[in-house]
Amino acid sequence: MTDDKCVLDQEYYDSGNYYSNKLIAENNARADKLQRCLRQWQAAHDRAISAKDWKNDKINKYCIAYNYSFNEFKIEIHQKVRQPNTIYFSTFQKTEEAINTFKNELLWYFKRISAKIRRVAEWIK
Repeated sequence: MTDDKCVLDQEYYDSGNYYSNKLIAENNARADKLQRCLRQWQAAHDRAISAKDWKNDKINKYCIAYNYSFNEFKIEIHQKVRQPNTIYFSTFQKTEEAINTFKNELLWYFKRISAKIRRVAEWIK
């Protein structure tokens, strides 16, 4: 059970929808919204990347990353390796467009939230 031994709290916790404080819940909701917006933008402004495309190492797939050494966005290229919860684009240019469209939220995510997540992960070790 959770804080007040409520069954509903346990259901929320088990489904990944329970946080230890309001700020963590709000930040996770904001990060989740960014992920959904990127996915929606990719679907509306880019072509779908098929399973067949993923098997073809001659077709590049692009995703957004952040280089902490240079404090700048980086566009990574993948051919056959696909990572979970990553939005892929069909061209470098489409990836740049997505970065420009969501720049402020991406900066918030990479500079504020990712750093906090890394600190928590290091603390747990």
